[in-house]
Amino acid sequence: MNLNHLEAIQLVQKLYFGLRDVDYSFSEISIHPPATSIRPLQLLIESDKMRFSLGAQNCFYEPSGAYTGEISASMLSKLNVKYVIVGHS
Repeated sequence: MNLNHLEAIQLVQKLYFGLRDVDYSFSEISIHPPATSIRPLQLLIESDKMRFSLGAQNCFYEPSGAYTGEISASMLSKLNVKYVIVGHS
């Protein structure tokens, strides 16, 4: 997903409406937006009670520190991010 936050919201809404009749008993859908879109999508997913999990495209291994441009797992956890694509292309 390489969209700005408004495009990401539109895409997730379309995906949600397209999959509203899916049986989630044996599957889980996770959305992995760029870091700049995580919070807007978290708000959308939670407010609309979408059955999607939120993921991130990357995270840094240190819990805190002056690591410019990095986001830690603990920061992601506070946004209810359940999954991270580690070592993605």
